[in-house]
Amino acid sequence: MIIRPEWIETLAGQNTLLGNLAGVVFGVFMYFPTLVEVPIAKMFLSLGMHARPLPGLLDGRPRY
Repeated sequence: MIIRPEWIETLAGQNTLLGNLAGVVFGVFMYFPTLVEVPIAKMFLSLGMHARPLPGLLDGRPRY
C-alpha cells in the first residue's frame, strides 16, 4: 500500500485548517482529469479523510 490510512487520518481526518490546506495543496500539485477525480476522492474518503477538506482537493486544481 502506497498511501497508508494513518497518514490520511492524521493529515486530513478532521475538519481543520491543516486538513483543508492539505486538500488544496494536494489538489494543486496533483491535477486530475474530471473522470479520475471521483474515484480518487472515494479512495481518500475510504482511507479516513474527512469530507470537509474534499472540496479543496477537487477544486484546488489550476484554471487555464
